[in-house]
Amino acid sequence: MSTSLLIVDDEPMVLSALARLLKSHDCKVVKTSSPIEALKFCDENNFDLVLADQRMPLMTGCQLLAQIREKSPLTTCILMSAYSDFNDVIGSFNTGTIDQFIPKPWNENELLALVKNSTHEDQNTSTTQMQQENGKGIYEMKNCHGIFSNSPIMLEKFKNIEKAASANVPIFISGETGTGKELCAKAIHLCSHRASKPFISINCANFTEELMESQLFGHRKGSFTGAIADQEGLLSAANFGTLFLDEVTSMNLDLQAKLLRVLQEREFTMVGSFELLPFNGQVLSASSKSLKAAVSEGTFREDLRYRLEVIPLTLPPLRDRKEDIVPLFAHFSNESTRNKQLRLTEAVIDKIESYYWPGNIRQLQNAAVYAAAMTESDFIQATDLPEEIAHAEVDTSSAEALSIDELSESNGAISKSTALKALKLHRGSKTKSAEYLNISRSTLWRILKRKDETS
Repeated sequence: MSTSLLIVDDEPMVLSALARLLKSHDCKVVKTSSPIEALKFCDENNFDLVLADQRMPLMTGCQLLAQIREKSPLTTCILMSAYSDFNDVIGSFNTGTIDQFIPKPWNENELLALVKNSTHEDQNTSTTQMQQENGKGIYEMKNCHGIFSNSPIMLEKFKNIEKAASANVPIFISGETGTGKELCAKAIHLCSHRASKPFISINCANFTEELMESQLFGHRKGSFTGAIADQEGLLSAANFGTLFLDEVTSMNLDLQAKLLRVLQEREFTMVGSFELLPFNGQVLSASSKSLKAAVSEGTFREDLRYRLEVIPLTLPPLRDRKEDIVPLFAHFSNESTRNKQLRLTEAVIDKIESYYWPGNIRQLQNAAVYAAAMTESDFIQATDLPEEIAHAEVDTSSAEALSIDELSESNGAISKSTALKALKLHRGSKTKSAEYLNISRSTLWRILKRKDETS
């Protein structure tokens, strides 16, 4: 079945070019240069997709799509404009008015893939269930292209990943070491219309200035000592796909200026060459240091920051998603054994829930693999854990102790706020918190699941 599509653009040449391209690929196209006429067409027809320019007389593309969205919630709304306009429309994108953003000038293959994916009914297949049996039962976790979680903060990130992937603009991922920034970048790539194209990753901290430039742009034979043949760079390899620049804040200022030109002009030259080559890929970047902090330190260009951080995504540390600690530990430990199902003792659960995890998911995975290798039975014991975790003490110096009045409330019930304070006091350990409050773990769970209490 062909896709019914409405194109709205006040430039006649652009309107005709888009109509010709999309008609040739089995799209039933209606076109107009008037936003007012577009609204009339939408009253009379059910379009699968509306493609609108941002800068038009009478009303902007965002205003037009907002009205269309209100009348027809199932219609896919795509905005087309220059990269420089994206900061002006990001609010509409974040509120769901816009489903996709296409920069001008557009790439024909990217545009066709975007239109095809936008009208495909089962495009969002990013969440599946992972069940992990353990001594206490079965854990169910959502899976966003390899990122497992069931904590509210991460489930919200899953939604943001899908929305950011559809925007087709540079995305900056921040977070502590070990929080899964590269996994997040891969998930964005797999959620996008570029999923079938290459995903190219490079850690900018691993190369010297000269090697980094050569890796990124490629070089011609004889351009420097040792350049015995032409070498394609990562920009060429990632063309039409995704280029992920990890630890981008370690890139030197000269190379930052060259990267800025790539993002502005969508073209580059190889080292030792004057030939301009096009770049039609997506650029994702990440760092454990914020771009704002790097700019303040004078080590990062402010103009490049705004080019890379069109959409910022911040990954939370593991201590802020404690619901995931035990299920992920069970998953990683059993994944490493493959031939037997390991279970966690209550002592292990208590230890890993109360530990601070400064290395986040990466440290958790290493600890789980280590414990699985050390255990001599079907149960992982506390003695099987790495020493720094097995012998870690719960640090309560920074937590507020609960008052006697809070522990013996007048109605004999424990409030949610009191339970949360107990969790803070015991670094998230539900076992210790329940003992401290003189209630069972299941009772503590019920208290924590209550709706927020009003003051």
